[in-house]
Amino acid sequence: MQGPITDKLSRNVQEERLLTVAVKDIRFFADGTPVICHGLKDAMSHLNGKIGDTRSWVEKDNSYEIQFEDKSLAEPCFVKHENVRILFELPDE
Repeated sequence: MQGPITDKLSRNVQEERLLTVAVKDIRFFADGTPVICHGLKDAMSHLNGKIGDTRSWVEKDNSYEIQFEDKSLAEPCFVKHENVRILFELPDE
């Protein structure tokens, strides 16, 4: 697939490059970004697979404040960046 540009006169495919960015290097500061937790251990392992949205970014802790959909998790939790993934599609219920 060759991207969204349809005007072939303004596109030079030979000069195009694929850019790959590691997930750990992506920051999404927008409040309300839907996320899912993964890879958490010990006391926070119960949050793995839980869906929520970002409420704030805590620079010094490299973590997000996340409000979860699960009603049993009424209070937001702070989750490290490496344990959060952007949720592009909601799972089937």
